[in-house]
Amino acid sequence: MDFVKEKVDAFHRTWIFTCRVCNIVSVIMSKNREIKDTFMQIKGIAVHSILATEGGFSQLREFSAGVDMNCMSNKTFLKHMKKVSEAIHDAALQSMLNAAEEEIDVAIQDGNVDSDGVSMCTVVFNGASIGFKTQKVLCIGDKNRYCSICASCQNAKQTPPSHMCFLDWKKVRLEWKHIL
Repeated sequence: MDFVKEKVDAFHRTWIFTCRVCNIVSVIMSKNREIKDTFMQIKGIAVHSILATEGGFSQLREFSAGVDMNCMSNKTFLKHMKKVSEAIHDAALQSMLNAAEEEIDVAIQDGNVDSDGVSMCTVVFNGASIGFKTQKVLCIGDKNRYCSICASCQNAKQTPPSHMCFLDWKKVRLEWKHIL
């Protein structure tokens, strides 16, 4: 077998070989292209790992350079970041719903219900709502009063492009706690 070429796609590589005798082409890939679970592909895992360490695209680019690997583009990073963020959000939401149901069940078992049969759960708030009996997180919420893309466009007197905006609260920071 003779090595023909190598194709590089961020963290994935494909090597192409040709047989000297029969000219059959063999392709070896660093990943199984038949896996359809896009969340668990290497790009999603790389993005998740960088986000878990409170990093971003710059840190991924530095890490990739440090291990002598090509890095995905910023656009690809953002695409995978959105998928990973949505998966984390969905998992956190499901976990909080399960915790709330468990806290309600404990309240009912303890007889903590009002005259209409509605459970009364004691909740501790310290940045997140935590069930007093189960000690599980019932609600996490944070509001942002700043979006770097909107701010830079505002400073340049331009209209912001379509983007995932993090600006979702314009009032005083403590005013939002009552919505929980």
